[in-house]
Amino acid sequence: MNTSFRLVLAALLALSVSACATRTLSTTDKLNREVAEPKILLMPADVELSELTAGGLTELNAEWTLAGQHNLKMALNDHLHKLNARFSEYQPLPQDDPRYDTFQQLQKLHGVTGVNIRTYAFPPAPGLPGKDGKFNWALGPATSMLGESTDAQYALFVWLRDSYTSSGRRAMQIAASLLFGIQLQGGQQIGYASLVDLKTGEIVWFNLLARESGDLRDLASARESIDTLLTGLPK
Repeated sequence: MNTSFRLVLAALLALSVSACATRTLSTTDKLNREVAEPKILLMPADVELSELTAGGLTELNAEWTLAGQHNLKMALNDHLHKLNARFSEYQPLPQDDPRYDTFQQLQKLHGVTGVNIRTYAFPPAPGLPGKDGKFNWALGPATSMLGESTDAQYALFVWLRDSYTSSGRRAMQIAASLLFGIQLQGGQQIGYASLVDLKTGEIVWFNLLARESGDLRDLASARESIDTLLTGLPK
C-alpha cells in the first residue's frame, strides 16, 4: 500500500464518527432544471479494501478490492434506477486521448478534496479562512470537459475505503481489553459521495459515511452501503 493512501486513511480513521453515521453538506436539495431531465454522469467508484493487521496498519487486498469494485458498480446502478434518475456511466478514454490525463486527475482531485471537506467542513472543525462557514468547495473548471463530452449536467463521484479486522488484530483487541481495559480500533468503512455541477465545477452535495460495519465484498451489503451513502441525493 502506498504511503499517501496510508496517510489519508489514518487521517480519516482518526476523525471518523463512531458506529453508523452519515453527515451531509449541500448547497441545494434539487437538481437544476434548466434541462427538463438533468443527466448525472456516474464516475467509476474509487474503492480500496484492506486488512487491518495486528499492529494497526492497513494492507491493501487486491482480490477484495476487485470484488468491491464490481459490487459497488452494481449497487450504484441499482440505486440510481430506483430513483428513476437519468444517468449514464462514464466510459474511460483511451490513453492517447488528450483529455485522458485531465479526467484521471479529476478522480484523484475528488479523493483529496473529500478528505479536506471531511477535515475542515464538519463541526467541530473550525473551518478554513475565507469560506466564512459556508459550504463552498469545487473541483474546478476542468469538469466542464466532462459535461461537454457526455451531455451530462452533473457527475456523481464515490470514494470508499473498507478495512477488515485480521485474526491477529482481533487477538490484540481481546488482549488489550482483558489486560489493560483498552479498546483497540477494528476495521471500518469510510467513504463519501459528491454531486458535482459540471458547468461550474462546484460540489453541490456531499455525504460522508463512517462506521464500523458493512462489507463491500458482499453484494447485498454493498447495496446497503450505497443506499446509506446516497441518502438525500438531490433529484
